[in-house]
Amino acid sequence: MDGYDPDLRTLEERKAQAQKTTKREKLGWNSGLIWIMSDRRGRRFISWLLDQTKFDKDASSPTDEGKRRVGTLLWSRLRSVCPEFIPMMWEETRDRSDHRRSDRNGGRDSRE
Repeated sequence: MDGYDPDLRTLEERKAQAQKTTKREKLGWNSGLIWIMSDRRGRRFISWLLDQTKFDKDASSPTDEGKRRVGTLLWSRLRSVCPEFIPMMWEETRDRSDHRRSDRNGGRDSRE
């Protein structure tokens, strides 16, 4: 042999350290998302971002597919990390839409 002697213990230690780092990063991202979603302004931003990505629509171009992919990843993370904030976000989004619609109609709701 050419003198190559892999130290399996070192390889296992590196693998364990990489797994710890990945887990720590994931926890950091998750806690950040919870922090954002725990505030009304953060939920408004996430709602806007999801709307911009058109994650719930079919992509009509490669650019749209890229946006949709980002939105799908964000939606998946929201559902797994902080699902309790999703109904709140949609309710606030609906309330904001109703308020804007009422303002455009001189205080009258267009559904009346």
